[in-house]
Amino acid sequence: MKVVLLVVLIGLCGSGALGEESDFFDFPRNETNPDISAAVEELRAGLKTVTDRVAAAETKLGELEKQNAGNWSVSGSGSESGSHLMDLKDVSQLFTRTSHISTPKVAFYTALSNAGNIGPFNTDIPLKYQKVFTNIGQAYNINTGYFTAPAKGAYYFQFTLAGFQSFDTGVYVMKNGQIFMYNVEYKRTYNPEYITNSLILELQPGDTVSLVLPRGHSTFDNPNNLSTFSGSLLFTL
Repeated sequence: MKVVLLVVLIGLCGSGALGEESDFFDFPRNETNPDISAAVEELRAGLKTVTDRVAAAETKLGELEKQNAGNWSVSGSGSESGSHLMDLKDVSQLFTRTSHISTPKVAFYTALSNAGNIGPFNTDIPLKYQKVFTNIGQAYNINTGYFTAPAKGAYYFQFTLAGFQSFDTGVYVMKNGQIFMYNVEYKRTYNPEYITNSLILELQPGDTVSLVLPRGHSTFDNPNNLSTFSGSLLFTL
């Protein structure tokens, strides 16, 4: 604005600077030329008006700069905008805390029971793993034998079944009550046999995974924890 004012003064006065008397205003007033005198007075009044407006604008600009100073913060690497800005370290810590909240920790590890031989039965029997060693996130339900996904993500599951009778040892992997996988070890002797398998499933919140002993099949467990079922959340989607 001062540059604009200087241009105006140069145009009006021909030479000189703001605050100094110029030759234009120093010539004697000719009382016989009232029009010239009036014009000079009008120019003086106009110049004062312009000067007052510049001063008012500078005052207003200073006030705005003070207001903006309250809404702008400067970090070690430069300036950032926002009415309530936080340091980048604080933002990082907040993001870390939020990530922990939004990403559940899920892992479980169980063994079947100490009952010895289980089966065969005339109908499919849900396997309820009663010895729970790990149940982070409480996604496994000991009463139903169901694992329920708490979040959308990729989940890893592993199971092992032991068999000591001369009956087939097999298992259904159930997803939402439907058979997803069938594993079997055909047995005709009393020699111990094992089935072990693993899988990765993409699950939605509320999806369930469980194991079922098919009818006519048997399994075995004892305090050595021979038949196990485990799983964990790999990552959310």
